Amino acid sequence: MSRLAFPSPHPWRMRALSLAVMGAAASLSACAAPSALAVSPSGVPAFSEDMLTPEFWIRRAPSPDAVRLDSSSSASATAGGTSSMRATAAD
Repeated sequence: MSRLAFPSPHPWRMRALSLAVMGAAASLSACAAPSALAVSPSGVPAFSEDMLTPEFWIRRAPSPDAVRLDSSSSASATAGGTSSMRATAAD
């Protein structure tokens, strides 16, 4: 009776498989435990105290001195009731 011959595994396949398994394990371990959010002294999570000042955000703006809405456009939007920030009463 003859024995069935199984092909021997190729060394490069074993290396590729082991690298794939190690890569998957590394990526899963990196995502497994989310880090806790830092809380600033004022109690705002994931913010530093510097972020709570207008100057922080002004420094980050690409053109902080650019006019976004001039006074006449602002007045007409407010008078016409087209402001998207207008409070509405809940019925």
